[in-house]
Amino acid sequence: MNITAQNRDTQGDIYEYLLSELKTAGMNGQFRTPRHIIRMMVELVDPDIGDMICDPACGTAGFLINAYEYIIRKHTSPDMVKSDEEGQFYGLYGDKITDKKVWGMLWSSFYGFDFDSTMVRICLMNMVLHGIPTPNITLTDTLSKKFTERTNILSCLRIRLSREASIRAILTTI
Repeated sequence: MNITAQNRDTQGDIYEYLLSELKTAGMNGQFRTPRHIIRMMVELVDPDIGDMICDPACGTAGFLINAYEYIIRKHTSPDMVKSDEEGQFYGLYGDKITDKKVWGMLWSSFYGFDFDSTMVRICLMNMVLHGIPTPNITLTDTLSKKFTERTNILSCLRIRLSREASIRAILTTI
């Protein structure tokens, strides 16, 4: 499937609207973080290519997608980037990223965990619709007592960390 950046924005927005109408929202302690709060947190962390982005309670992938779009915006020519009255940016093409290996590294740097299999499926679809072709989302309960030091987030990401990546921040609404 080839989704252009403009269509990806529209499709992603429609998808997120439909998600907000889910009758299960708020069950099991699941709540949607408002977009402006997500954007503020992502801007404070200032992620970039080479960073590993992890959300241990990712839900529909709001933090992960906003981090991805923030990175893409940093690597898009300023004359291509547009924004609306709500501060949402469009025209994010990442035209300054010319090496396919860099794109691969970027796409493989997003990790999420959720305990709800439905949310994992929704998260995966949402990330693909927003331009991340190979999301790394795992079905696991990061708040469970079974989620011990042996199976914590750093252990789950050990392979990625061994490639000289580091965790500077973990964004979530836990």
